[in-house]
Amino acid sequence: MEAVRSAWEDPRMPYKPGKAQSFPAFSRPMIATPKKQPWLVRMHHRMRTASFAMLFVATSLHISGKSYGLAAWLLLGILLLVYPHVQYLRARRAEDSVSVEMDNLLVDSILLGIYVAALEFPLWISFSAMLGTLSNNAANKGWRGVGETLVALLGGALAWIAVVGFGFSPHTDWPATAFCILGLGGYLLVMSTLGFTRNLQLRVTRETLQLREKELLAANETLLRNIEEIDKLQAKLQEQANREELRAAFGAMVVDFAGAHLQTTLSIGISAYPRHGQSADELLRCADRALYRAKHGGRNRVDVESVGDDQTAKQVR
Repeated sequence: MEAVRSAWEDPRMPYKPGKAQSFPAFSRPMIATPKKQPWLVRMHHRMRTASFAMLFVATSLHISGKSYGLAAWLLLGILLLVYPHVQYLRARRAEDSVSVEMDNLLVDSILLGIYVAALEFPLWISFSAMLGTLSNNAANKGWRGVGETLVALLGGALAWIAVVGFGFSPHTDWPATAFCILGLGGYLLVMSTLGFTRNLQLRVTRETLQLREKELLAANETLLRNIEEIDKLQAKLQEQANREELRAAFGAMVVDFAGAHLQTTLSIGISAYPRHGQSADELLRCADRALYRAKHGGRNRVDVESVGDDQTAKQVR
């Protein structure tokens, strides 16, 4: 009698003999979604727009009634009302939006240096503009940002002085002074609140990740227990298949054929899912290899395919 091959399969494995598994293709076309801007770029746009608008109001209170012509008001509106949106559009269209936004902070400092020099350094307006851009750069770049901002502010102011000349008029009337104090306080409070909100979100995210890590470790422990149970089941299968009484009973059978009495022996090759294969074909190939080893190793024996080794097998006599 020819040797018998045997393959054990986990009932959880969905396999139907003779029927190929197919999966439906997606017939609905994919729709491209617009690129979402990083949180930093969006937050800077809001903060830049609000702070520059407050500077516009404070500057309007400061220069109102003085000898500033239409060109000065137009330049003031372009710098403090239009410029923030131009910088946002520039960052949005860039491949690396965050890197471009970091450059925008430096441009802010240069332009604000020109701005305060053009106004002849009014005390509270200059203080508000410089402290605002310094705190913003420090929050995003650290001490390096503070140094870059001071250099940019000085460079912008010197550029204006080199072209137009130096003027110094630190006095500001009380409406502009009061507005600068209130606006600067509100700006710093909003920045602090945004920082707190961001830190809170990061803490919640960290706690969520720690919880997921615990769940993953628990799932891993469950998987290890399942593998141990599979090993025990496989060992039990080996023991049952290799019992002496099973082979003896099979060998004791006598087949009468053409006046002759024929007796046979039993050789078995065993493979197990999922260690030896993920499909019925793979399991049968592993069982075949174990079966051939059983036949060439002396027959009347059981061979089990070794885990992760296609060339050797555990031989059970």
